[in-house]
Amino acid sequence: MQNLVNVCAILYMAFAVMVAYAAVTAMPSLVLERALFVRERNDGLYYTATYLVHKMIEEILLAALVTLPVSAYCFYGIKFQVCICSDVRFDGP
Repeated sequence: MQNLVNVCAILYMAFAVMVAYAAVTAMPSLVLERALFVRERNDGLYYTATYLVHKMIEEILLAALVTLPVSAYCFYGIKFQVCICSDVRFDGP
């Protein structure tokens, strides 16, 4: 049971907290590009939704390049098994 708690803690750190850290790195680019975005939007070059979709795709691709190796390291580093349910018993009511 102690091993299950450790695995859950590692997975929480890897997938919940790291996402928050990644979001912090995306904010400066949005702030720095704001003036350019406003000028180009006012010139009619693209819509706000187009810019938002582009930024989301760009950030998702960059995040995937970082997340996949870190996830593989965590997965194989803790020798995570495919099914943790084999250690859990449900005795019923």
